[in-house]
Amino acid sequence: MLDVSLPDLNGLHLQARIADERAEMPIIFITGYGDVPTSVRAMKAGAAEFLTKPYGDEMLLSAISAALERSAGAVDERAALQ
Repeated sequence: MLDVSLPDLNGLHLQARIADERAEMPIIFITGYGDVPTSVRAMKAGAAEFLTKPYGDEMLLSAISAALERSAGAVDERAALQ
């Protein structure tokens, strides 16, 4: 999980750095100040979900579950290719 606004670093920039090294790692963004261009940018770059505060527990748990399934599938696919 990443916040869009991190101290000393933009969450979208960190997403790009993580994707370079761990493309299979799903990222769920959270923010208190979401806008459409930022959410579109995050999703196009591979974010699993983009949640705007306040969000409910069920929404968060659903996003985490989907992200874990996505990650497991990517890991399995990578293992099969190797």
